[in-house]
Amino acid sequence: GRSSSPLVRSKNEKDSYLAWGQYGYILTEYRRFFPAEQILILFFEDMISDPGRTIDEILGFLGIPGTFRPTNLGRRYHVGGTRTRLTWVKPFLGRTPVRLIWRRLPTHVKSGITWYYEMLMVKKDRRPDMSLDPELREVLRDYFREDVALLESLAGKQVPWSDLRHRKVEHSTTNNMA
Repeated sequence: GRSSSPLVRSKNEKDSYLAWGQYGYILTEYRRFFPAEQILILFFEDMISDPGRTIDEILGFLGIPGTFRPTNLGRRYHVGGTRTRLTWVKPFLGRTPVRLIWRRLPTHVKSGITWYYEMLMVKKDRRPDMSLDPELREVLRDYFREDVALLESLAGKQVPWSDLRHRKVEHSTTNNMA
């Protein structure tokens, strides 16, 4: 069931992260317009844990021989973090002369500078703390329970999020929705 907890509800649920996290319901809508054999369901965690097998699944789904292997398969780029490097830079950028120069730059130049700034200014976390408050975790588990069951049914396999798994699902021979 859906929780009425203020931790989970928003006034406009369409715009909430929770609504966008309801993959089962979202895929059900796609199924109204596309047959199951035209939809491949993969999980990001599968690409991280076994990128070669995931690429094979994608190629097989597309009917392409599974011989292609990118040379950088499995390499992670732009790994984020939560700590800021060079904390003195941000106040400096807000000073009037810098702002005047910034305003005169073309949009595409600003975009490139912003991208590099954001990549360089983040310190990668050695071990980010991904723990949730146990009470919040339980509220979220309850909120997504029905959707996880629906997603597992549509995918024909278990979701990789062990704390949200609904039940065991027989693995299908393909990972599409057939």
